[in-house]
Amino acid sequence: MKMVSRVLLTAAAIAALAAPAMAADKLIVKNAGGTADVFKVDDTGVGIATKMGFGVTNPEVTVHAAETQTGARGFLSAQHNDGAHAPYMLFRKSRGTNPNLVANTFNAAGKVQLGDYTGSLDAQGWDGYNYLNAAGAAFVVDATPTEGAVAANTALGTYPGRIPTAYVVLTGNKTGNLAAFGRAERFRVASDGRLRLSNQPAAPANNATCTAGDLILDATNGHLYLCTSANSWKRASFAAY
Repeated sequence: MKMVSRVLLTAAAIAALAAPAMAADKLIVKNAGGTADVFKVDDTGVGIATKMGFGVTNPEVTVHAAETQTGARGFLSAQHNDGAHAPYMLFRKSRGTNPNLVANTFNAAGKVQLGDYTGSLDAQGWDGYNYLNAAGAAFVVDATPTEGAVAANTALGTYPGRIPTAYVVLTGNKTGNLAAFGRAERFRVASDGRLRLSNQPAAPANNATCTAGDLILDATNGHLYLCTSANSWKRASFAAY
């Protein structure tokens, strides 16, 4: 009987399930009190007004999947055709609250700004007290965006809009309060193609532990350290330009 208290199928909705396509609700799931829609299917798609969980009774985010098995698991995006198209994942960011802005129609409301993050991938680990963002990758706007107002029917190839975006890699190897999440930026590819190493450890001793190929940048003193073999470093120094 618990299911009956949570799911409401109206007579109109049942009839609509068998009827030709029309702009009407096909399935409505109400909250426990029957006062609000939490899940709805109609001709425009599926609508979720709350959080959805798979394998978890109290989802923390819009879609939350929790698994305990070690076999097939996770999320899969597959592409199967005769072209070079890849499986796809898209991040989309605006400062506005309207998720239905029409493409190729000028609307400056909610445009992103310098410093905005347009996407993020994070990996968390449990430290015995909290889940911490230990490492991740992010996409951040690193120069002033250009608005994309164009004349009607302008070819996309001449579209003037531009969102200069950098790719940032973060790793975690520091202590601090929870707000710091114990990690820092280590590597960045800027929107103009520049490469940046940052937040590196201190200059190593000559026989400090390392694996061949390790790099440490001492930007303050103009030194670059390269591990040429196990626990063996060489240093390059740069004069003023």
